[in-house]
Amino acid sequence: MESLDYEKLNVKIGLEIHQQLNTKKLFCSCSSEMREDNLIYEVKRKLRPVVSELGEVDRAALFEFFRNREFIYYGYEDECCLVDLDEEPPHEINKDALEIAINIAHNLELWVPHELHIMRKIVLDGSAITSFQRTLLVGLGPAKFNGIRIKSLCLEEDSAKPIKQEGKYVYYSLSRLGIPLIEIGTEPDIKNPEDAKRIAKDLGIFLRTFNVKRGIGSIRQDVNISIAKGARVEIKGWQELRSLDKLIENEIKRQVSLLDIREELRNQKIDVNIREIDEMHILFVKNFERFAQRILCEKKILLDELLDYGGVYNCDLYSNFLNDEKNKEIFSKIEKNFEIGSNDIIIVTHGLEARRAIEEIKNRVEYLRIGVPEETRRPNENATTSYARPLPGSARMYPETDLLPIANWPKPKRIKSLLERKKEMEKIIGNDIAEQLVISKYFPLFEKIIKNKSERTIRIASITFTSTFTELRREGIDIEKIDEKELEKIFDAIEKGKISKKAIREIIIELAHGNNFEEIEKKYELMPIEEIRRIIKETIINTNEKDVKRLLGAVMSKVKNKAESEIVEEEIRKYLKGAGK
Repeated sequence: MESLDYEKLNVKIGLEIHQQLNTKKLFCSCSSEMREDNLIYEVKRKLRPVVSELGEVDRAALFEFFRNREFIYYGYEDECCLVDLDEEPPHEINKDALEIAINIAHNLELWVPHELHIMRKIVLDGSAITSFQRTLLVGLGPAKFNGIRIKSLCLEEDSAKPIKQEGKYVYYSLSRLGIPLIEIGTEPDIKNPEDAKRIAKDLGIFLRTFNVKRGIGSIRQDVNISIAKGARVEIKGWQELRSLDKLIENEIKRQVSLLDIREELRNQKIDVNIREIDEMHILFVKNFERFAQRILCEKKILLDELLDYGGVYNCDLYSNFLNDEKNKEIFSKIEKNFEIGSNDIIIVTHGLEARRAIEEIKNRVEYLRIGVPEETRRPNENATTSYARPLPGSARMYPETDLLPIANWPKPKRIKSLLERKKEMEKIIGNDIAEQLVISKYFPLFEKIIKNKSERTIRIASITFTSTFTELRREGIDIEKIDEKELEKIFDAIEKGKISKKAIREIIIELAHGNNFEEIEKKYELMPIEEIRRIIKETIINTNEKDVKRLLGAVMSKVKNKAESEIVEEEIRKYLKGAGK
């Protein structure tokens, strides 16, 4: 496929950033640690759609219902309660979570309504045991962030965590259900994958200004993508920021490929038939092989795309299916019912959902002549996507009747964001290290340590908290054992010129082993300048060396971590200059 011209394609990308807050759950007092130490119950449920206030049923909810799945939920001690099961009314909203949400909205310059209304959003994919998710709109745009319009900010309950699927049974953990979650939605102002990745990264850094959770799964991105003549597609729940641009690029390529196929099929009839043989449902498409093998995007062909709609796996018919004698007999029956040519394709389904699956695939084949369908898609590990369900509509929302509107919410505070603090530090330590620091869990300690310190000490501390800490953790050194005050003492000593920056690594190792800083400091105390000069003189006389770099290496091997290399080099140059007179 040729390189993409995003401007010509009129690419429009919108983001929804979901960030967990570091508080207890939103409508009860359960922990949000997700330890899952002690399983206390299992609950089995089948979820059904209800009509909205306007008498409509949401199409996405209806789709999930017709999948005919049942859900089993695991409940853990201290991490779920009767509120999660909808067997007890929700408690008052978590004030800490609400305050964080309002502060985020205020610092994004969004308008916070005078009265906040809690709503229920219908969710039937099993991720909400009650069949709904509580959510409230906290901030409204328009507001600008890095040149992109922010549409809204919502505070909502996180979903249950999927564990596994066995046939029609899907298993979930309730430990994540109900954790406060911020959703920030942008307008579709982003024009290319690289900018989308940059905006997502900066929003993630901005959110870490506040009391939010960190680590894998604590922040997720939904992406809305459309191109000219295509359709809006929503990709749900991507977690790998590093490959977000690849995910978006693959979706754009997929839509471009589907539009190309539409043009080729415009004046061509699609001959598609369904028949039932021995409890199997067979889809037969005449002269379709060249389309079925068409590459849509990296690691995805059209046949894979079609099978997604029926939940059917793609296997090599001849190498797998026909190796079994019984299957050979089945295929013989299929051949008798269809005149199969070398360019035809057949898709066989069997089981409880066989008829529904084959009908879904048939509908998708016929839709190829129309173009790109609007839909929700789930991301795959290889940055491609698969069909999940239709896009939801407005019929999925209705008011929460168990809780009153919130009129007296906490007064918002203006907080200097991590992005602003990063920009300030970039002047001293550069963009890359500043970015590593602001997203590090050690950043609050780093800021405390560098207060009123020289630029030299700030640079040394920044390298320690990024490169040195990373290296030591890989070597198995438990940095978490070190008291923060002991780490502060290291950089106080650096600032006062008592120890060398080269000694920091060894000092941290000794602190991790439980040694006392005062004793360690004596061991690594800087050598007096007179002693350094004596060693320099002795080295030059003994070696007759005149090259500064080689002399520096020789002297540093003797003074080890008890002198700064810059000082040693300066003294070497002074000595050589004086000796030459």
